[in-house]
Amino acid sequence: MKRLSIFLIMLLSLFCPQESQGGYKDLVDEFNAYTPPDYIVSRHFKSESMPDTSEPANNQPSRFGKDQKHIKRITADWRNALAAADDQMPRFFSPDARLVKKYNEAAFDDQKALNAIRGSFNITTLETLAWIRNPAIKSAESNFSASIESFSQVANLDEILRQYSAYTASIQTGVGPMKGQDSVKTKFPFPGTVSLKGQIVQHETEAAWQLLEAVRRDVITAARQTFYDLVFNRKAQKITADTVNLFEDLEAVATRRYEAGKTSFQDVVKIQVKTKVLQEGLITLKEMQRSIESRLIALLNIPPTNQIGYPAFVDKEKRPPQIERLYPLAKSRRQEILIKQAQLDKMQDVLEMAETMVLPSFTLNYSGFDNQAINNVGSFAKQPPFKTSSSASRGAGLPQNVWYGTNDAYVREIRQQVAALKESLAKTKAEAVNQVRERWFELDRARREKALYQDTVVSLSQSALDVSTSGYESGNVSFADVINSYELWLSSNLTLEKKRSEYHIAWARLEQAVGAQF
Repeated sequence: MKRLSIFLIMLLSLFCPQESQGGYKDLVDEFNAYTPPDYIVSRHFKSESMPDTSEPANNQPSRFGKDQKHIKRITADWRNALAAADDQMPRFFSPDARLVKKYNEAAFDDQKALNAIRGSFNITTLETLAWIRNPAIKSAESNFSASIESFSQVANLDEILRQYSAYTASIQTGVGPMKGQDSVKTKFPFPGTVSLKGQIVQHETEAAWQLLEAVRRDVITAARQTFYDLVFNRKAQKITADTVNLFEDLEAVATRRYEAGKTSFQDVVKIQVKTKVLQEGLITLKEMQRSIESRLIALLNIPPTNQIGYPAFVDKEKRPPQIERLYPLAKSRRQEILIKQAQLDKMQDVLEMAETMVLPSFTLNYSGFDNQAINNVGSFAKQPPFKTSSSASRGAGLPQNVWYGTNDAYVREIRQQVAALKESLAKTKAEAVNQVRERWFELDRARREKALYQDTVVSLSQSALDVSTSGYESGNVSFADVINSYELWLSSNLTLEKKRSEYHIAWARLEQAVGAQF
């Protein structure tokens, strides 16, 4: 009787498998398809902070997709900055948009660039032409564009591997979810490798941008210095030519006095010698003008020509800023400091990536399952679903990463490079502060000396010249005093124009040291 009961139970289990399993499959399906009533969802679960569950989870972007979108957005921002379409980027100099549009064709047309400086031209015209034509700026812009292209290479390898996994993923029909998914190993540790790569390229691009700004800064400063040198040279020629005319008039007076027997022939000879010396100096100034114009031609990358116009100059007095304001401004805006900072940030990210790849991870990955076929378990399993034992090299107290220690020297090397960059950054900041102090001293000295000659020395020399000239004609002043008065007038006027030029050059050099205009 007992054997018959066992036989009947076995027979029922064969013909009624669903009932023998207690309806487990139906229970699982019902559990997965369950949704709470609407009034419960609307009152307790729906809020602005919770995502809309009506959209399938498959449409949510992955971490990799978010990183890609972020990289594309950064790339577009940098391209806008290069095209001068982003006003948020800190710049040393921004040309007037109207002048850029006016001289747009002069960027590639040498003749139109020559026409722009053939007549009277001001400093803003020269700055704009240097901005759009200088070869050093164009070279730096090309290097910056090349650094932007690095963003597209950040996720290339990962994207290829993801596409390969999508096409070669082993999916067993009817078993498991019908979708591929990212491996757990690619999502841990945080942040992901793609994010670190993007940050590294971002820092490289920031360094390239600051290098571009440094080149623009130096070119614009050189253009300003060339402009003011040319202004001084032209005015020095005019002052020297006027002095030559004065000496010729004095020579005529000395000749009449010699013919009347009121002076010696030596006075006439001395005036002739002074006149010849000034005429030779005038020739030197004209040759110096050609040298200055050659520097201008090199800055604008135009063919050599002897038809450079006259620089239009208006001496505007500006109050120099307090030096205490310039120190923090230089530390935050000087391009060399920002380049060092970007290099330091890059090496810190490289160190983080190296530690991620070389040092032991935070997990043994014993429970990190990939979306693989179900035949990894059971009698048809090709490999165990997870590690069931530890090798001798990965036992308790030993490195969990098999290759840990072989590349540890590389990590130590990067750490030392990071430490060296920190010290180099501190050195660059100290040098910037010292350079700002020296340039501010040059500006302050030029301002004081310009004011001295402009307000006092030139007017006194003019008065001495007038008195000595009239006194010499009447015989009350000696010839030596007259010559000294003429030389003092010439020296005072030349020095005044030189100090005016030095004042504006010192201002430009101070802005160059700070890395920003003020």
